[in-house]
Amino acid sequence: MTDPKPALGAVIDEASADLAFSRATVSIVLTNPNVDDNPIVYINEAFEELTGYAKSAVVGRNCRFLQGPDTDPADVARIRDAIRAREEVAIDLLNYRADGEAFLNRLLLAPVFGEGGQVQYFLGLQKEMTARDVEDAGGRAAAADRMRAVQSRVRAHLAGVIDTILDHPNAGCSERELLSLNRRIETLQFLYEEMIRPAPFGRNDGRVALGAYIARVGNALAHVEGRPGIRVNIASVDLAAGVDVSTRLGLLASELLTNALRHAFEGRAFGSVELRVVTLAQGGLRMTVADDGIGIPEGEPFPAGGARGGRIVRRLIEGMAASIAVSRGLAGTVVTVDVGADALAGGGGARCGTVTAGE
Repeated sequence: MTDPKPALGAVIDEASADLAFSRATVSIVLTNPNVDDNPIVYINEAFEELTGYAKSAVVGRNCRFLQGPDTDPADVARIRDAIRAREEVAIDLLNYRADGEAFLNRLLLAPVFGEGGQVQYFLGLQKEMTARDVEDAGGRAAAADRMRAVQSRVRAHLAGVIDTILDHPNAGCSERELLSLNRRIETLQFLYEEMIRPAPFGRNDGRVALGAYIARVGNALAHVEGRPGIRVNIASVDLAAGVDVSTRLGLLASELLTNALRHAFEGRAFGSVELRVVTLAQGGLRMTVADDGIGIPEGEPFPAGGARGGRIVRRLIEGMAASIAVSRGLAGTVVTVDVGADALAGGGGARCGTVTAGE
């Protein structure tokens, strides 16, 4: 059976080498079950570091090359059955690196659904289990719960990103759009890393350290999209937030900051962008992206409904109890996203967001 849409791996591969923050430490793999033998279509650099296999050696192959003489056939059968049934599976599997060294791999594998409920890809998240992880049963169970929670969110948002990018299969993708796709996937990787990071003060409630996550996203984008003369300032309150709202805010920060860095300073050598996240008195949260650039032209809608980035921004806003407002002036543009207290705690998402613009 052939894949009816452009190969996601081909799209991502063209951009991966150009992204400085593709060196994230979380191993991610995508496979295509619509092609014979469910081949790998994408891996990140963390996969290469974990397994010792180069991308050129694994793309197009089934993941079974990671198995070895002591891999439990029952574990392999569980994975095979889950793929056949289009279901998710979580398992600790003995795998082997390219040099033959064995390691215990915590694998979370889940389908990514497209339009019509059809499985487009399988998303695999991998983490090497240390001796301490194996000995600590409580910590192991907590880590598994955190990984399952973030996996469901990552899978849902990845499906949305894939659908948005590939909903016009005949339009093609420019180099900049390819970079944007990889940037969105890497933003989800940062979330996953924050989820598996040990929580401070013994907190282990499955929530995300939002300040650290937003700062990582912003700093990575400043490095990749920035240029000499353009300052990027990032300030984010330190608080724990639900996984879903953290995912959306991270992706929103990525979209809005990228838009400012790419468009606000055309024809200018100097300028500044500020990404700020603060709490509101009524218990919600406000994220602002402000620049002192040329400003969005009067009458031009934002987010632009016809642009891929604009459609993603609208989807993210509509998925939580949030509003987005755009202020245009002589000193640039300020985009403000307000999130309600319910969504911040993880209970929001039922109401649609609003989009307003002002002077």
